[in-house]
Amino acid sequence: MEEKSRLNVLNIGALDPSVVDKLVWTGYLKGEFSIKAAFEGIRLKRNKVRWRDMIWNNYVPIETAANAWKLLSGAAVVDSVVQKKGVNMESRCYICKKEEESLHHLLWDYDFTKRVWKWLSMKFRLRNHYTSISEICKTAQGRSPMIKQLRGAPTVGTLTTLCGNLGNAGLGATFRNSFRDILLVIWRKIGVNMNYIAECLAILESVEMALIMNWTNLWIESDSVAVVASLNW
Repeated sequence: MEEKSRLNVLNIGALDPSVVDKLVWTGYLKGEFSIKAAFEGIRLKRNKVRWRDMIWNNYVPIETAANAWKLLSGAAVVDSVVQKKGVNMESRCYICKKEEESLHHLLWDYDFTKRVWKWLSMKFRLRNHYTSISEICKTAQGRSPMIKQLRGAPTVGTLTTLCGNLGNAGLGATFRNSFRDILLVIWRKIGVNMNYIAECLAILESVEMALIMNWTNLWIESDSVAVVASLNW
């Protein structure tokens, strides 16, 4: 076999100096190099996960999708992940103070998260409780693209919110007059909740308190863009 190959090389003949050499990228059928083709050639290819299309699409913001991917891939800094890397440490959920801290507990098994998923399921008339993203994906099988979008976007947003902004929360507000004199300050704890809910409750309860005090000419300010957009009367 080696002798035959050697003979073929010797029989190639002289090269034509008038022909310009051309680089050919073997990783692409057309022979043209591209960053995409190079990436496809060197990346580690794995089986597609069921939730791939739920997070990587044109209706979920790229930052939210990236955070969801980290959570669903187990790339989150929680005690269970740190322990798997060989770190000897005690683990306790920083919210419930009872169970060990893990992604499954924070996203699916904690009492508050169960209530959140139940509420979301009721909105779409689905089953009461889910224990994984795969179960949610199954409910979207065979549905129209619009239904998949309506279910997928809230699901991905809920995932990132539960693990990113969930904790012991409180609300507060300061009332001032046109001379910037402080008239009243309110504050109270609202237990385990999300930043968005705390911000919304702060505005709603402030308006209620203003009406009780017979203050009807109001100027409301908030540092949360999401809350301002949702309460844009």
